Amino acid sequence: MKMLAIMRLREYNQIGKYFRTLRIILGTRDPHTVNGKITGSLLRLVTVFTFLSIAILTIILYTRFSIQLKSRADRLINFTALAIAQPLWDYDKNTYAAIIDAVALDPAITYIRVTDDNNTILMETGDVERFSHLTVRETVRRGDRAIGTVRIDFTPLPLLMDVATNTLLNFLAVGFIFSVLLVFIYNTLEGLVHTPLTRLMRSVENIGRGNLDQKVILQTDDEFEKLAGAFNGMLVRLREYQDRMIIESQLRREMEVARQIQTALLPDDLSNDYFEIAASMRPAETVGGDYFDVIQAAGSLWFIIGDVSGHGVTSGLISMMAQTAISTAITANPGIAPAQLLSLIDKILSENLRKMSEDRYMTITLFCSTDGNIVDFTGLHQDILLFRSSDSKVETIATDGIWIGLRDLSIDAGAAMIGQRLQVQLNDVLVLYSDGITEAMNVNEEMYGEDRLLTVLNRHGAGSARAIHDAIVGDVQAHLHTQHDDITLMVLKRK
Repeated sequence: MKMLAIMRLREYNQIGKYFRTLRIILGTRDPHTVNGKITGSLLRLVTVFTFLSIAILTIILYTRFSIQLKSRADRLINFTALAIAQPLWDYDKNTYAAIIDAVALDPAITYIRVTDDNNTILMETGDVERFSHLTVRETVRRGDRAIGTVRIDFTPLPLLMDVATNTLLNFLAVGFIFSVLLVFIYNTLEGLVHTPLTRLMRSVENIGRGNLDQKVILQTDDEFEKLAGAFNGMLVRLREYQDRMIIESQLRREMEVARQIQTALLPDDLSNDYFEIAASMRPAETVGGDYFDVIQAAGSLWFIIGDVSGHGVTSGLISMMAQTAISTAITANPGIAPAQLLSLIDKILSENLRKMSEDRYMTITLFCSTDGNIVDFTGLHQDILLFRSSDSKVETIATDGIWIGLRDLSIDAGAAMIGQRLQVQLNDVLVLYSDGITEAMNVNEEMYGEDRLLTVLNRHGAGSARAIHDAIVGDVQAHLHTQHDDITLMVLKRK
């Protein structure tokens, strides 16, 4: 009994599952969902098969009806003709009348008529005007002699109801089988299509909420499994991209801090007793390797310009090392000579670069003046341009010495620090610049060059330091296509 109850329970569960699935199929009509599309396709399939089934069943119904009606009519007419042959021969009206009345009890018969061999009506029963589908006649014979005729009219309705009932039962059976097949197809398609797509859709929604720490697992051995693999690979790349973005964001913040530090270390007050000064430094990246400074200490005016090889964060840090070391040394010893100061800075910078394992160097020129007329300088950098206001001509003064910060170089750097001197008159202009100006390239990769710089200086040398500075920077900008190096410019006009 217990096993029988379990089997019955399983049967009820299967039937309940069937009807639940059928209800889902009939209730899911949203064309924007996979279930809706599957349901729509299945319902269209059902509609087509339904109309085909109706057409086929109609043909079957008509064929069966015609065959059965004709067969029934033939049997009845033959039976009647045989049954009344003897009474009709004997003129036994009561007997053949009783036989005709008995045959007329068939609900499919609407009218019966018996005539003799002269076509005289001997008996008739029923309604000759009633609708009939089939009329059959049979000759009544006694041996080989025709002694009369029997006519029977048949209505199709009773037989049609029987045939229709049987056909409808068959149709319901086929419909049930087809609905079971429909549920099976739906469950199969749902397992093959809807379930994998639902998992992928949920994963996409989780990604939209920022959750990248998941993995789609599909074991369907088809395109969906490959799609899940590609999706998981995309998630890995997205996580890697997200990590890179976080690192790059942190780096950008750190670079911005370095830029702010470098900008803060540049001199903000260029006023002094000897020169009108205009200066600027435009790095190729967030942080640049160029350097300029203006320092006043114990009656002396120092102005410095330098360029660390390369550009970017490392070059910027090295230039800040040099700037800090120079400012500290001048503050501690205001009377130091430029050559001595440069030798000291070279030792400090070389040692720091050795610790950093950086093969960098720095071109730098240090200038110092105690009265504005005599300017002592040392260090190797770009040529100094001196605009003489007396004759409006530009002198080019080459710097001498070596690069500082070089490592593993068998040379006496201190001996190479040669002191130089120049004399400046009223309204003379000193132009100091980095190679980012002369090597600036246009779209045709043509360098700006020193000749063009001299031309601009000659044209604007009589103006203020700011006007000269802006004219040079504007002309370089007009020539420049893409900046690849730091651009630094200092203009000092004797006042």
